[in-house]
Amino acid sequence: MLSADEVAKVVSEVTGRIIDRLGAAPPPGAAPGRPLAELINETLWWEQERLRDGDENDEDLQAERRFYAEARQIRARGLRQGRRLTYTSSAGASGAHVRYPVWGPDDAHIYFFDDDGQRQSGIKRVVAEGSRIREGRGIGNQNKSPDIERIIDVEDASRPSFIGPNPDQIVFDMVGVHDLRYRWSDLYRWKGPPYRRGREQLTFGMRARAPDVSPDGRTVVFVRNDTGQSRVAFLELDTLEVRELAPFDEVQQSYDPDWHPDGSKIAYAAWRDGGWRDIYIYDLETQQHRRITADRAQDNSPEWSPDGRWLLFSSDRSGVYNIYAYELASGEIRQVSNVLGGAFEPALSHDGKQLAYIGYSSMGYDLWSMDFDPEQFITAMEPIPAWPTVDDPTPTLTDDAGRAPTLDSKPYRFWRTFYPRTLVPASFDFQSGNPFSSLGLNLAVEDVVGYHSAVASFEWLTGINKPSGSFSYRFTRLFPNFSVGFGRDYRVRNDFTRYVYDAPAGSVGFGTDQPYALRGYLERITAFNVDMDLPILRLARHNATASVSYSFVNFTNLDDFDDVVDPNAPASTLPEVGDVGSLTLGMSYDNREGVRYGYDSETGRRAAISLTVSDPRLGGDYGDVRTNASYTEMLRMPWRGHQVLALRLSGGASAG
Repeated sequence: MLSADEVAKVVSEVTGRIIDRLGAAPPPGAAPGRPLAELINETLWWEQERLRDGDENDEDLQAERRFYAEARQIRARGLRQGRRLTYTSSAGASGAHVRYPVWGPDDAHIYFFDDDGQRQSGIKRVVAEGSRIREGRGIGNQNKSPDIERIIDVEDASRPSFIGPNPDQIVFDMVGVHDLRYRWSDLYRWKGPPYRRGREQLTFGMRARAPDVSPDGRTVVFVRNDTGQSRVAFLELDTLEVRELAPFDEVQQSYDPDWHPDGSKIAYAAWRDGGWRDIYIYDLETQQHRRITADRAQDNSPEWSPDGRWLLFSSDRSGVYNIYAYELASGEIRQVSNVLGGAFEPALSHDGKQLAYIGYSSMGYDLWSMDFDPEQFITAMEPIPAWPTVDDPTPTLTDDAGRAPTLDSKPYRFWRTFYPRTLVPASFDFQSGNPFSSLGLNLAVEDVVGYHSAVASFEWLTGINKPSGSFSYRFTRLFPNFSVGFGRDYRVRNDFTRYVYDAPAGSVGFGTDQPYALRGYLERITAFNVDMDLPILRLARHNATASVSYSFVNFTNLDDFDDVVDPNAPASTLPEVGDVGSLTLGMSYDNREGVRYGYDSETGRRAAISLTVSDPRLGGDYGDVRTNASYTEMLRMPWRGHQVLALRLSGGASAG
């Protein structure tokens, strides 16, 4: 059986060769203007010869042969697939994908999650008849389906479910920030248009996903993750009370629960020890679980028919993922679709006449729709009952001479893993230009959990033969986060003018042919700082941070010894050097967003304000009060592409 990536590769390569052959110049002596049908037949004949007589050791050729053999078997049973409703601009390997189709209450639209890498991902909808195709090629054709409407902006794959017949009441799952630190999934209720981001949070820190609202609109069944397991749970919408189903039968992971039309039972997929992925039914009245499938196929995404007669699911039991239907009365499994690429996540319309699903082709994952007619079902192939047992190729490991295994717990010691994550040196820099040429090294160190991190840099300034560098350490285990840093650098300044008639050795003016009036000096900057920042807002697309920092900076004039006074010359202008101790308070807000194929942030805004107080009582020689503020707005242009108008307004004031 070929994987989805292998199928896409084979189709892409064969199609490319056919196009290249059709576009090639005719051989010498050939008549111009050959019929297109003749060219196609010749190309197909050439492909047959290559597949038949090719090198047996060519892995790509063998993959093509397996693909064509599998395709012939599928076509022999009769293709049963729908029509494509969306047009993904790139294959799934690039991250673009479509998931979780759900019919709207009136069956006029199909809602689904879409992330094409060109615009913000989220829950969108398309008319049931499908969308138009916009002209263009490749990923440069942003928004290939212009009739797709954005409904709810969501960061990660999200499954929508309607509350009753109201199209403005949707329960969905979304990854958000819990406790200002954990990116967990929770359930939300959409407030309806025109608020694409207006939502009410229903669960808090439950790592909840895959919601489905009961037919009476009162209860949501979903899956929550905890202690390494995912379990089926129920949420009462009026009280937000949550109750879970106890795990059973070695089931460790549960997926995609779906309500029966009469609300008496739910179907869900589950994984248990041994690699079994099957479909189960839970009866709410008897509180009993019933296993529907028991084979080595991967069975996913159960979906009830509106009359409760059929339970649909996707499975790879034929070698390619297809949609299957289990009849409750007879216990018989029938095959609904028969496609070449794959069919996933079935969704039936409320009248039971149309089936939407996620289909895979050489173009990627898209939304498809087909007629749902039990008379057109075909006999399902027998699944593999069990994989053959083979010897474990894993070599036997020798006994560890270290300490014996123990269940005793010990405090986490970060220094055991506090070493560079990459080979040393982490980076090597060479810079040439004003004011100095330099050779440098950078090194970053972090523990395995990410609580402690340190960054060190070193530069040798070849122009003055002096070292510079910095070291910073950050601790993120607590709230707030702390960081400390120390650094030394050199700069050439221009605000020191003196008149030197007898410059001392080693100074800037020493030597022959030196000017009498010297301007500029070499300054050494030594800095120490301590920062503390506290997150005050962490949402999926919004964050705000407050910070306070203390810095101490020493400015030293390394050329002050050549200030030899000439009584006949004007007085020298001495630079401002010494110590500066400052305390800074800051706050920032940011909700800028980018997309996969964009260059940087394309929408959103950032605002920041800071107040800095320098005072001798803070350890310096000077006093000053400074404030700075900035605002940035990102405006995406209305035409296709990723052009953005970035507007920035900034200003400051000082009262020193």
